[in-house]
Amino acid sequence: MDNQGGIKRETTYGTPVTVDRFYPYLDGTEGDFDTRQRQGQSVFVSSRRGWRGDRRVLPKGQGTITLKTELASRQGGVLLDLATGVSTVTAVTGGSQQNFTTSVTGTVLPSATIQLGKVRNDGTVDAETYAGCTATAFEIECPEDGILTISVTFDALAFTTVTALATASYTAGAFLFDHSQGLGFVNGAVTVPTTTTLGSVATAFGNFRSWKLAVDQQADLGRWVLTTAGRNQPTVGMAPATFTGVAEYNDTVLRTAYLAGSSIALALTHTTSEVVGAGNSQLQLLIPQLFLGSPVLPPMRSDRWIRLGGS
Repeated sequence: MDNQGGIKRETTYGTPVTVDRFYPYLDGTEGDFDTRQRQGQSVFVSSRRGWRGDRRVLPKGQGTITLKTELASRQGGVLLDLATGVSTVTAVTGGSQQNFTTSVTGTVLPSATIQLGKVRNDGTVDAETYAGCTATAFEIECPEDGILTISVTFDALAFTTVTALATASYTAGAFLFDHSQGLGFVNGAVTVPTTTTLGSVATAFGNFRSWKLAVDQQADLGRWVLTTAGRNQPTVGMAPATFTGVAEYNDTVLRTAYLAGSSIALALTHTTSEVVGAGNSQLQLLIPQLFLGSPVLPPMRSDRWIRLGGS
């Protein structure tokens, strides 16, 4: 079906702009808007207690949107910029080096306008446009033997159905990041990424079967104030990050770190066949310090694998 999702970063929080970056529709993308209707509770004399239709209030609403898409070499930057907090983009031969961290400038994340095109049963596409969209959480996942995905959840300030549906135009020539392209590294010397090179962790670790990074921005979704907008932009907090995964039980590296209560360094690098300058397009997750949580000890199973989680 012709469902579509588009997004663009706003200059001013809550002031809608025309979306111009579109992502192929993937299950898990959804949008909803709560009108938060309130009903007066007054009891009228000489009548049985009941709610009256003329005692109903329609205040400012609040939206929730999730955009989920496959991670590709030429379309993920806009979404990652909005989801994480801080990004640095540096031109390199044949492309760009994009670094994303969960730092934040000030107390709020950038905001965006998001438009969803939802298809009716008769084929008509209804446009839903959300303004003042601030990321509240995101997940990047590498399933076992599958394509990497990113899922970002946004809080929305305003909603309308009268904005015309934008014409979707998708990024050409993008290469998908896949499980089959990945290499893992755990422990050893850590080199942090620069504006032109990826980071590294010295010791190869070929046991990961799947992994997922989840970040909660700890956004304050209240902030209801007496203004025409009704609400101030959500501020963000510490942004705890949680890493989970499944690894084959081929050595005791993870067990040793868990029992000692010590941190491990972690790097996961996926490299496509797309040529960029002297190399290829790559996606890297680098965690300089990861403390493993229970359970890490392997179960008594014939296939010898362990689940791990840490922060």
